[in-house]
Amino acid sequence: MRTGIQQVWALRILLLGALGIAGMSFMSLGTMQQEVARLKVEIASGAHRRDITLLPVDHNTPSPLPAQHETPAEEQQRVGVDTPMETAARALPCPATTKPEPQAELNAVERVKPRWHLLLFVNQRLGSLDRLCTSLRAAHINETIPITFLVEAFQTAEVYDYVKNYEWPHGPVQVVARHSKGGLINAIIEGWFPANDHEWGIFLEDDIEVSPYFLSYLQAARPLCQNENACIGVSLYSPKMNELVKPKKDITTDLQRHGASPLYMAQVPCSWGAAYRPKPWRTFRVWALTQPRDGKYGGDLELGQGSGWGASWKRYLLELMLVMDWSVMYPFFGDYSAYSTNHLEIGEHITANDTAHNRNDYTHLLRLDVIPLTAPMVRFDHQYSTIADKIENLSIRRSIKGLPDRTATTCSAYSLAGHAALARQQSGVTVVLTFFYTPNRFLSFLSNIKAFCSYNVVKRIVVMWHNRKYVPQTMAWCSPGSTTSVHFLMPRVKDTLSNRFTPTYRILTESVVTVDDDILVSERDIIRMATVLRNTNYTTVVGPFPRWYSERPGRSPGLKYHFKPQADLPVGYPIMLTKIHVSHYSLYYHYFCDAAYDEMRARVASIQNAEDILYVKVAADRHTPPAVFVLTADPIEDTGKVGLHSKGSGHKHQDDRSFALERFGYNDSFWSSAVVLPPGTEISEYSHSLWDQQHALVEE
Repeated sequence: MRTGIQQVWALRILLLGALGIAGMSFMSLGTMQQEVARLKVEIASGAHRRDITLLPVDHNTPSPLPAQHETPAEEQQRVGVDTPMETAARALPCPATTKPEPQAELNAVERVKPRWHLLLFVNQRLGSLDRLCTSLRAAHINETIPITFLVEAFQTAEVYDYVKNYEWPHGPVQVVARHSKGGLINAIIEGWFPANDHEWGIFLEDDIEVSPYFLSYLQAARPLCQNENACIGVSLYSPKMNELVKPKKDITTDLQRHGASPLYMAQVPCSWGAAYRPKPWRTFRVWALTQPRDGKYGGDLELGQGSGWGASWKRYLLELMLVMDWSVMYPFFGDYSAYSTNHLEIGEHITANDTAHNRNDYTHLLRLDVIPLTAPMVRFDHQYSTIADKIENLSIRRSIKGLPDRTATTCSAYSLAGHAALARQQSGVTVVLTFFYTPNRFLSFLSNIKAFCSYNVVKRIVVMWHNRKYVPQTMAWCSPGSTTSVHFLMPRVKDTLSNRFTPTYRILTESVVTVDDDILVSERDIIRMATVLRNTNYTTVVGPFPRWYSERPGRSPGLKYHFKPQADLPVGYPIMLTKIHVSHYSLYYHYFCDAAYDEMRARVASIQNAEDILYVKVAADRHTPPAVFVLTADPIEDTGKVGLHSKGSGHKHQDDRSFALERFGYNDSFWSSAVVLPPGTEISEYSHSLWDQQHALVEE
């Protein structure tokens, strides 16, 4: 069995000591991958953890830290704790007909391998803790369930004695006590590392109380959650208020209108009694380690009021849920009865003078029955708006206030190591499509989106939405029941072609297909380009649209851009257009955030041109040759729609790109003569005949 020390680790020690934050942002891809692998090992082993003690559960071990003595009655009076009797008086009546039938005998595997792990978070509130533990002992439990008490530092002697002496008839008891204050956010993130893929963690803070039938409900809801790819856990609590909008909003009408009973899905984490699945929680732990703890969120997701939850672990899980399309399964019975309730007692987020929380909105009746559950039919986002179940139902509205500028925080809110923790787990590709919304372009855009949705290799589509006067829904599913989603990212800077390379966790895979909204390539050609990228260890830019340049000594500019190969040029190609290409997501970060390219990005913004030239420059600074040409097996569809950033074929366009080549420092090392062709093709280098076979003349 994994010990308590193995189950927890010191986030701040790993983050500050082992990672060395100052240099992490610019680590190489290989180093970054090694770092993520090392973090996973340390998380599993508990290495570097120094601030916890595993207390023996007996009657003879003294409390590890001196504390002031306070009786449970005194503590109840201080924080206003509801006694179990008061709670019972508010509980729903229990008709004889509603008592659930005992479940069938668990099989041998389930008896040997606990399916649940109770995690109780303890901080000073002894009366509250006793109420929670009393409700747990009164619950109908027919499985082995271990309990771990996660105790904050500097508790009273009575608290230490209570947890060490707690008698639990349904499994082993473990007590993990901190030596130094860690706070609730660290306690939650560090508190559970799943023992296996079978074990779910049930998270209960000490001011929570559970229904006698909380486990019966979880047993019924568990298979329904497991059948939902996006479901990461099941809430015992039934929220009434949406706290992510200002002012807070009662969601009763929304839930009733959409038929959310008895279960619905929402992209909102629950902290007031919930069970989480093991695999998503492991991902959350590794990812949360990389996130800055600097207060207000500054990334590219619309977290609403959640962006200010700097002291709450839910902000970090909320962000990851939106990135990964995850949801929690919630109960809704119309009267807000639930299988857990929160007593709104003084703690990290509730103060003695709190006026923002009305107890009637948060403290619910405990259910004393389990009704038959059916699979949830409604999915809400974190704002309790329904998520479009197919891309054709996407909602677009005019922006009244405009969008806030987040130029300064786009890069500081992003971590390459954090991205690696997510992308390394995913196969396939993410399509990043740049689009300036106008009504007459929307149908052709939608047609291409639907085509990409049909490709099995595409795991996510991210639309870089350039028209800030219109606001789309944050996401939509490709089709009902699909696991592929379309995310809409609205860059928080002045509109520029560089925005298409905004670093974002919403790129789920290592391979990212950057494509214009009027270009469509077949699935097998995307697979071919992604395979070539993987074979180069993700160090290059792979695509079907090369471009050229020649030297012009003594003239200005000293380099001349060419739309097609010239007879007097070297055999090869130094540039790959962004009409469509495949690269590694880390290039987005270096392009967008590396200070070395500040002046070059400013040049791109001023001429609204040459972002592809700069992108290949960024790749060349890390690996040469920077570009690999792939001959496509199928025709490339190019509708050639004129958009905001479309350029003509005149001399100004050519001159702009020629000057960019010179200012960006292009040289002979950029040239590549390698070419990747279908199996059995004998041609081994780029030639004019290949150009004629692949392209018509497109001056771009």
